[in-house]
Amino acid sequence: MLALLGCWAPTSAQQSEPRAIGVWYIYFADYGVSEKWSVHHETHLHLYEPLREFNRFVLRAGPSYRLKPFLTGTFLYHYSYSDPTYTEEVAVNRLEEHRLMEQLVYRHKHAQWGFSHRLRTEQRFFDLEGLHSSTQRARYRLLVGHPLAGAFYANADGEVLAEWRERAFMSYRLSGSVGAYLNPRLRLQVGYTHFFLPGGRYDERIRVLLLFSTEPGKKVAQP
Repeated sequence: MLALLGCWAPTSAQQSEPRAIGVWYIYFADYGVSEKWSVHHETHLHLYEPLREFNRFVLRAGPSYRLKPFLTGTFLYHYSYSDPTYTEEVAVNRLEEHRLMEQLVYRHKHAQWGFSHRLRTEQRFFDLEGLHSSTQRARYRLLVGHPLAGAFYANADGEVLAEWRERAFMSYRLSGSVGAYLNPRLRLQVGYTHFFLPGGRYDERIRVLLLFSTEPGKKVAQP
């Protein structure tokens, strides 16, 4: 059973779901504390269908420090509670995960194009109804954004994820989205993400994001 848990847990959020385009509702916030320090917060609600069929609830929070105007470091604690009952591999009703996350985000611009490079490491700890497992993961994401007419904009991003226990597992994500600034501190964004998973599997998600910032002198940034 422990061996089965080790194979299943790292990608449970994707592998356990039926072949359907689920929806992720996400709230991102950066609360300014000083010129360099802020507190980052995220709340996620993942559903198999737009308004029902619960999949996962996620909370993340932690401090961010602006090393340079273009470089930010963040430490995050992640907690998630998942419903794994859709999978046929593990007959349990609850999956909890605790995660420590460290990241650097480097941003730059060229003409009207905005670029964001995110390097993240994660230490993941799973509790599958009393059975425990852990993995390590490294991630790199490149996001490219461009303004559209008025308050609207578009962006696209690709991410590579490397996870390992006894051996490495690679997965990939491609996303595209459009959004609008509701005011200088708040924006709404809707997009689509395609997950390329190990073994030729894939998943698809619609993402609806509300992004908010109170950082002084700064418009709300890309997540």
